[in-house]
Amino acid sequence: MVSPMTSNRPTSLADYVAILRRRRWMIAIPLVIAPIGAFIVAKTEKPVYRATATVYINRTPATAAATGIYDQSAAQDPVRFFQTQADLARDPALLDRVAHSAGGVSGRQLAGMSSVSPSADADLLNFSVESSDGRAAASLANAYARGFTRFQPEQNRTSLNTALGTVRSKMATLRDGGVVQSSPVYAELLNRESQLETALALQAGNAPRVVQPAGGAGQIRPRPQRSALLGLALGTILGIGLAFLREALDKRVRSDEEIQEILKLPLLARLPPPPNSLRQTDQLVMLEEPQSPQAEAVRKLRTNLEFVNLERDHQTIMVTSSVEQEGKSTTAANLAVALARAGRRVALVDLDLRRPYLHRFFRVASFPGVTDVVSGRLELSEALKPVAIPDADDASTARLRGPSQNGAGKVKSLLAVLPAGTLAPNPGELMGSTGVAGLIEELKNDWEFVLLDAPPMSAVGDALALSARADAIIVMTRLGTVDSEMLRELERLLQASPAEKLGFVMSGAKVGPAYGYGYGYSPSSIPAGVGRGEELVP
Repeated sequence: MVSPMTSNRPTSLADYVAILRRRRWMIAIPLVIAPIGAFIVAKTEKPVYRATATVYINRTPATAAATGIYDQSAAQDPVRFFQTQADLARDPALLDRVAHSAGGVSGRQLAGMSSVSPSADADLLNFSVESSDGRAAASLANAYARGFTRFQPEQNRTSLNTALGTVRSKMATLRDGGVVQSSPVYAELLNRESQLETALALQAGNAPRVVQPAGGAGQIRPRPQRSALLGLALGTILGIGLAFLREALDKRVRSDEEIQEILKLPLLARLPPPPNSLRQTDQLVMLEEPQSPQAEAVRKLRTNLEFVNLERDHQTIMVTSSVEQEGKSTTAANLAVALARAGRRVALVDLDLRRPYLHRFFRVASFPGVTDVVSGRLELSEALKPVAIPDADDASTARLRGPSQNGAGKVKSLLAVLPAGTLAPNPGELMGSTGVAGLIEELKNDWEFVLLDAPPMSAVGDALALSARADAIIVMTRLGTVDSEMLRELERLLQASPAEKLGFVMSGAKVGPAYGYGYGYSPSSIPAGVGRGEELVP
């Protein structure tokens, strides 16, 4: 049995493709809206420009050149060294100085507008500034880069001067204390003084320098085309995600195999939907378009029903469904015409006393009918509406517009319709009454088949009460209408019914080549000498 948790899960590539096709509009909407929206938003944004100036950094500082002591970290880990230089370039003192010299911005504003990043494959730092004014961005980038080339040497000179002053102070102290200049300590301080003086002299040539000033600024935002492409990608992901989310939350059944697993019943037929022109005017394909694929599907249902019923010989067959709008009344009416055309005497009874519909298909009055016979106001023979079924050739031209025209054409067999009658105030109680039971028994005495159009079984209790009076039940289902929970409730109700369950009919199926026309079985291909009005036995 299909698990309730896994029955709707896709298991193959075809299942995923089917989901995408079924939810194509849900995918298409964000797929269209997202890029258009992103493009429009990008076009309304204020332009932003970026300018970049490049500074060269010498990894061998002046102190190392003067003293011969090198910082091995600069050679072994240049990435860390240049990242340190980039971080030093974000010194607030430097930012305030550059902002003051450039004018128009503060140091904090410049920090938000700018960035410093080391080059990946060269001893360079890139100073970038973003602004809504391209010229201002280029001017600030150049000012920032020049400011850094002055700021770092100044910091180094300050450190060297401080160190040199400390050395000279110690030397003066030693001289005042009577230490001779030839002593080792004094000689070491003298050597350190010479090194620091050399470092100060080399500092100018060792300073960072601007190697590529910002010549202009390029627009970095907005980019409508890129935004549209990103919106397209986002819309695709969002649309597909929403489609699969909706599919996961949608518990409606999608295949006859799933219905068969839940109801534990065989499939009798798949019925395509009738044409819109017939559906809108309450007409039957078996009367108006008997050569159509939809009519051929009804004939297959009739044939399968006769095979299933061959040994059982059930007379009273109830047609019901789980909920409304599953096609039970239309199917019962078409099946009655198909059985009548096959030479069976059929009584079609409208026992959906809450929402009767059968009288509309045959253009007969809705009353008198079942309730009038059960209440004793009329005899059954007075309430039955005989409907003469014309041959197929006459059906293509004869339109049943009223009871007086039902006999038009060559009659093969007789169909009688018993409408619901005057609406009863208590249809549920009436359905289980002895009056309805007697009515059905009387019909069985005069007709080969008695088809009962019952209310939806899950909606009201009328159908379950009526099932005790029927010999067998046919269940109507429609893909996309019922979900698995509805079908499980229907299966529980069917188990409580004493009538035999013959199978289920799936309505709303797609028209395929199997319904006659795909194999050359069409009116134009009927051999000469065979009248098109004569029905060919499937």
